Amino acid sequence: MSVLPPTRLPRVLHGAAASRALDQRALADGPADRLMERAGLAAVHLLGRRFPAARRVLVLCGGGHNGGDGYVVARLLQQRGYRVACLRAVPVTALRGVPATVAARAAAVPDCPPAQLAAALRDTDLVVDALLGTGLSRPVAADWAAWMQQVQHSGCPVLALDVPSGLCADQGAVRTAVLPATATLSFITLKPGLLTGQGPDVAGELYWDDLGVAPALTAEVAASAWLPDTRDLAAWLPPRRRGGHKGRYGHVGVIGGDHGLGGAAILASQAAAQCGAGKVSVLSRPAVRDALLIRQPEVMARVLDDAGALPAALTGLDTLVIGPGLGQQPWGRELWQQLRDRQLPRVLDADALNLLAAESGAPLGVTTVLTPHPGEAARLLGCSTGEVEAARFEAVAALAQRYQCTVLLKGVGTLVAAPGQLTALVRAGHPGMASGGMGDVLSGIIGALLAQGLPAFEAAVAGALVHGRAAEAVARRRGERGLLASELLAELPAELNPVSDSHGFLPRHR
Repeated sequence: MSVLPPTRLPRVLHGAAASRALDQRALADGPADRLMERAGLAAVHLLGRRFPAARRVLVLCGGGHNGGDGYVVARLLQQRGYRVACLRAVPVTALRGVPATVAARAAAVPDCPPAQLAAALRDTDLVVDALLGTGLSRPVAADWAAWMQQVQHSGCPVLALDVPSGLCADQGAVRTAVLPATATLSFITLKPGLLTGQGPDVAGELYWDDLGVAPALTAEVAASAWLPDTRDLAAWLPPRRRGGHKGRYGHVGVIGGDHGLGGAAILASQAAAQCGAGKVSVLSRPAVRDALLIRQPEVMARVLDDAGALPAALTGLDTLVIGPGLGQQPWGRELWQQLRDRQLPRVLDADALNLLAAESGAPLGVTTVLTPHPGEAARLLGCSTGEVEAARFEAVAALAQRYQCTVLLKGVGTLVAAPGQLTALVRAGHPGMASGGMGDVLSGIIGALLAQGLPAFEAAVAGALVHGRAAEAVARRRGERGLLASELLAELPAELNPVSDSHGFLPRHR
């Protein structure tokens, strides 16, 4: 048992229901209070390391197991000489089971009545949030929400136990009130809501402790998602054979770039070329051809001023990237009608998704990848963007089921889902990627990986990981703000290629 920092989190995620089921199994294997005592001890160790100057601590204790963890923390801190107080959100006489037992052990910890919370916060170095954890199942009560707001406005740092109060552990959504944390310590399982949607902003620095629960026991509980990393890239993209040639690595066709939108198609084609496709062609307007010859002479241009010339222009292509700059005018609409049922591995992005949303939702096939942002996902599902963001896992699963293909839902904690696959959550990237053209680069990366033989799900997961890591590499040099999509291009090969050492080939780590 040891608290792991954010760089060493487990690779498998479990939602609230699975976590509670695992808790019950683990509780059956020893004294009933064992896990709660371990959780409190882990939190105290992290508190001392992460907040070494804090000596005056206020612990907010709810009524369930999360509140029980808080009572253990309060008692242990008091024993170590901290000045501690507890806001007992639920009367101790109303507690049952293990929470009642550990609350009784903390009876010597002074009480902080809710009416005195504002005054107490002025004399507090750190707040420990043990109000709700994974127990959020309804809107936060008005009085609890008011306490949480007072803590937030006080400016005191907050250590959240398991999950910040008010954050949905499964979806990363905030439905009513929330208490943002400076740091969060997740117990036994890592909850997916901490890593997607609003979760990363609310959770702050993320830590995890298995509390000594055996991995074999954790494996018995169904997972919600998994976290890919560079080990997966190394497995999916081994070193090339010495006798390889461009015909072996696929020919990507990027289709888009209507009048005024040519940059999108150019960026997608450049990304495909930088990511190892044997050949790349852009099928677009004459103006795009002229710009492309200057910008990237390695990419071929096929003029498609007349949509009727599409069948001939598709000759020799192995993979399609449809949508960057396609537009929704007659030119783009006619191209889409001809491409909708084309049976080639393909990525649908941008206006291809908008045109798809206007249709009936017929299946697209297992070799198709959709890459919507939340607004595009909402149009495809016929709901609001807010509804997608409130249930990101449900939204991506619904799209994958409706279209029977791989779906990559962009946003904080990118999600990749496909029928029969455990959803992947990609943590790579940063807020500087919120700029024009980023999605075009991503679609080109995925198109190149499809062309090199990766199945659609693996290509989408690898593409999101490479895309995010390339953006991180740029940010390390000059910061996040002002990042341009074209700046990622030079970083892509380094993320896709293993480096050799005396023991073989290893994924590149920066």
